[in-house]
Amino acid sequence: MRRFAVLAVALSGLIAGFAMPAQAEEPQVSREMAKPLKAVQEAIGAKQYAEAIAKAKEANAMSGKSAYDQYIINEFLLASYAAQGNYADAVPYIEANLSSPYAPPAAKAQRIKTLMNLYYQLKNYGKVVEYGLQSRAGGDNSNDTVELIANSYYLLGKYKDAMNTKLELVNRAEESGGRPDEKALRFVWDCANKLKDDAMAGRIVEKLVMYYPKPDYWQYATVSLRQAQAKGSDDRLTLNIYRLMNDVGIMNRGEDYTEAAQIALDEGNPGEAYAYVQTAFSKNLYTEKRDQDKNQRLLDMAKSKAAADRANIAKYEADAAKLSGGDGLVQIGAAYLGFGQPEKAEAAISSGIAKGNLKYADEAYLLLGIADLRQKKMEEARKAFGKVTGDAKYTRLAKLWALRTR
Repeated sequence: MRRFAVLAVALSGLIAGFAMPAQAEEPQVSREMAKPLKAVQEAIGAKQYAEAIAKAKEANAMSGKSAYDQYIINEFLLASYAAQGNYADAVPYIEANLSSPYAPPAAKAQRIKTLMNLYYQLKNYGKVVEYGLQSRAGGDNSNDTVELIANSYYLLGKYKDAMNTKLELVNRAEESGGRPDEKALRFVWDCANKLKDDAMAGRIVEKLVMYYPKPDYWQYATVSLRQAQAKGSDDRLTLNIYRLMNDVGIMNRGEDYTEAAQIALDEGNPGEAYAYVQTAFSKNLYTEKRDQDKNQRLLDMAKSKAAADRANIAKYEADAAKLSGGDGLVQIGAAYLGFGQPEKAEAAISSGIAKGNLKYADEAYLLLGIADLRQKKMEEARKAFGKVTGDAKYTRLAKLWALRTR
């Protein structure tokens, strides 16, 4: 009903405003129409709208009407229908008078906006866009108008126009230093998905996570990354996605913990593997006896290897320091992360990066950022994540990790 208030404001004063003009040069109803139109006015004044409509239609059927007579009849009809709440029948008369030379120029912009609102209520979305664009051309760039146009494009199935129009509201909010509306972001994300615009969908999910860090949005963000990863075969990237999912608390399937643990073992991080499976057991995620037995064996293996690695990690680190490249030290740093020692992880990874000749530079900076983040060194973490600039999938993942520093 709020939108209908626009019409009430636009038509306010109409009844009182109808009177014989004081000066001859002003437009006047014809002599023949003065009496019937006065009767219509009186019926409206008495709130007898059905009678006013009937009398106005009788006047409309009379011959010899002037253009100004027609204008006044239309005004009375639209006012009477609007007073009854019959906006569908009011609309044609608003449109008929929109281009009338007798329509006050100052009222035209309001009438156009009124038509836009009424057509939206009447579900004529093509007309909403038509009048919405007219309203914008006249200088109306209010959020309400932009939103109505965007919503109408969407309901017409014009998803690209809908996305670009709603994106204006997102950009406005950010440019003014505010937070975009959550529904607006979801709207753009939905359009991007319908258009299969993965780049835009990724951008908007990042904004949803940034401004509204809900578990659902983290799920959307990581699912899109995992889908992209499914097209390749990078276990390192998969493990780092799991690390993010675990960090934000959205790992809720036993098979995810199992896969993460198996990859961690393959990458030489038994401490991390043990932590994954132990967490899954603590959440009772393995409900089938077969899964329980299989993962108990995995847990026992990870525990045994983790104990051996803990006892020898200083030696492994010294050996890695002798290598010509820094990848070995980076992996030692990853192992320290798995053991819950981010300070030692940071030192080892930093040494590996300084040594250079890295085969997996993106992962090195990603792990460095994680080590800094776990020490709550937020600025250092952001800098590290910002240096992940090689592979596009790693870059997307690093951007998501960087949001954890906010």
